[in-house]
Amino acid sequence: MKTSSAWFGWLLVAGCHVVTLSTAVGVVRADDSVSPSVTPLSIATLPNAYRVSDRVISGGVPDGDAGLAALVDLGVRTIISVDGARPDVESADRHGLRYIHLPHGYDGIRSTRAKELAKAILELPTPIYIHCHHGKHRSPAAAAVACITSGRMTPDDGIELLRIAGTGAEYVGLYQAVERAQAVDVDELKSIQTDFLPQAPVPPLTTWMVELEQTFDQLATLVKSGDREQSIPQAVLLREHFTELLRGEHGNDAAQEFRKRFARSLEKSNELESAIRSGSPDSPAILSQIKSECMSCHQAHRDAS
Repeated sequence: MKTSSAWFGWLLVAGCHVVTLSTAVGVVRADDSVSPSVTPLSIATLPNAYRVSDRVISGGVPDGDAGLAALVDLGVRTIISVDGARPDVESADRHGLRYIHLPHGYDGIRSTRAKELAKAILELPTPIYIHCHHGKHRSPAAAAVACITSGRMTPDDGIELLRIAGTGAEYVGLYQAVERAQAVDVDELKSIQTDFLPQAPVPPLTTWMVELEQTFDQLATLVKSGDREQSIPQAVLLREHFTELLRGEHGNDAAQEFRKRFARSLEKSNELESAIRSGSPDSPAILSQIKSECMSCHQAHRDAS
């Protein structure tokens, strides 16, 4: 099972979208700060949506046209997806909403992406809605990092946002991204060159698989050492890898076979996570089953891309 890290970082970003609310575009004011009071919106078509500030809303992927209409009702003008899935740009266009794709993974948010997110809430039409798939992990982390990096939030308030949004403590990389985020000078953010594409380039399947292998190998080492505390976050990352692979678009004749294999591996990764959490002695056996599935897939589709 061979995989590459570029994918996971990309993928983990991929599941969230950001929305910024404001009448001003590209203007930073001394009083334009984020209140530590995060407000739930309780809109059925916008899962786990929270107003982070007058400029930013964090949540899950909008539920079809009804979700996009709800964003329009909120005054949103820009949607930022941090999810790996392809954004529904055409539907957003029909509602007069601009879609931007800045995906990141569950393992954290790289400094380059953090600055792009901060630049986005500085310069794109607001309000802005930032979303991932469910709105619980990647999108609140992206919203917090964007606000901290642009000088609108403290790391402590960012951590509080994650807790309110329900970000699991096992998503260590996302919490670390918020804890370590630092304000960047506005002039530096404005100087960053980025096109803010509606669809980020999708890494080839082989690249995604490299990161998957690395996560698996790290988890196997931790399980073997008996380090249950560190094994849980890695088990979560492994499960999210298979979840995102199952959501992805693999445009070749083997796509259906890949999906079947990913689905079986996802089921096993859920079993593995449960076994590790409960302290079950079955963890090594389940790991072996996942590895066997991966090796079988590699033998059958060695040249997949």
